[in-house]
Amino acid sequence: MDTHLVKRTWFTKPHSEGSEAPQVRLMTYNILGDGFIQKDEYLYCPEKIRYLSNRHQRILQEISYVDPDVLCLQEVSRSHFDGHLKPDLALKGYHGIHATHKKNDNRDGLAIFYKRDTLKLVDQKVSLSYDC
Repeated sequence: MDTHLVKRTWFTKPHSEGSEAPQVRLMTYNILGDGFIQKDEYLYCPEKIRYLSNRHQRILQEISYVDPDVLCLQEVSRSHFDGHLKPDLALKGYHGIHATHKKNDNRDGLAIFYKRDTLKLVDQKVSLSYDC
């Protein structure tokens, strides 16, 4: 698939004087899970890239371009996480965890990935809510 990414200009916030805290690059991305696409929605998007199976490589390219230390993804199904995101991002040096919003709803979840050579997972606790 011929892919053209939108090139962005990034600005780095300078450290506060006297701060020795390391900088961390964070990326968040709603990948629009297929379970949320209704028949007559997103018609402005060409069908060849409307569905996740056709967008997955483009998403990976965008992630590689940004090169985040921490990556937060929304609308991630458990099957897409296990079958695609987790193994593909592991090849790029990331470890990921997944959580679903509802016990019996595989289509909607969140995934958080972090670079294994930069960060270390010390503990994890999952608490998701729609009470926003």
